[in-house]
Parts: sequence; C-alpha cells; structure tokens
Amino acid sequence: MLSTCVRTGRSTSSENKGIQQESQESAENEAEDFGVVMNVSERIQNETLVLMISGRVTCYSRKVFQAIVKTARFSGAKHIIFNMQEVTFMDSAALGGLVLAYLNLNEGDMDMSLVEPKHPVKSLLEDANFPSLIPTYPTEEIAFQAIQ
Repeated sequence: MLSTCVRTGRSTSSENKGIQQESQESAENEAEDFGVVMNVSERIQNETLVLMISGRVTCYSRKVFQAIVKTARFSGAKHIIFNMQEVTFMDSAALGGLVLAYLNLNEGDMDMSLVEPKHPVKSLLEDANFPSLIPTYPTEEIAFQAIQ
C-alpha cells in the first residue's frame, strides 16, 4: 500500500520531493497568502489508484493537483478513483483541472472515476454535467464493483 499526504499550505511528508517539489513550493507560497488547504492521500488497491482528496480544491492548489495526476500516470494503475467525499469547496479552475486530468489519463489509456462529493461540490459537478463525462459513484465500494 502506498500512502502519502500533500498539503498545499505546508509539506507533511518528506516523500513530496522530486517531481512535486517545485509545484509544492509554488502552491505553498500562494496558499499561505489565502489560507487554502487541499489534502491528498493515496493508496493502491487491485491495480486501482485511489486518491482521497479533502479540503478546498481551488486554483491555488492546481499545481499540486496536476503533479499528482502526472505522477499517477506512472503508478502502474489501470484505473484511478478520485475520492472527493471530503472536499469542502471546489472552484471553476479545479473543475477544469478534473477535465484536464480525465483527458490526460484517457490519453494514457487509464480510466478515471469519481466518488461523489457532498453538497455544494456535488451540485457544481452535476451542473457541469460531469456524471455524463466521468463515471461518478456514491461510495468507493460501489466504484470498485463497477470497475471490475
């Protein structure tokens, strides 16, 4: 099992060096000014990479989010689940980031799905018609059943 945690406001793991270092430093500078925090932890389960995202996903966390997606392409996983049940806020830039993640992963022959967030993020995704583009499930258990 692989597990790391990324906070856009402050690094919580020495594993965030390398590919994410520049993005992390830039995001830290921006986040400190605006109090924006996005947490990400990851694990691999049955050739599926699960990214558990929590907090505020905004334009200020985009660089860390992009680095995580880029790294995910090289994880060896065949499917990526973005568990967004603990996301408290998402802006339009983050919404665009999800579309770019989908296109990037699709280009690499990887499937992507979302575990449905709570309101108001759920409403934002529905208003943007995301469930028709990216499979969206109410729980991780249901997502795993659907992708097998």
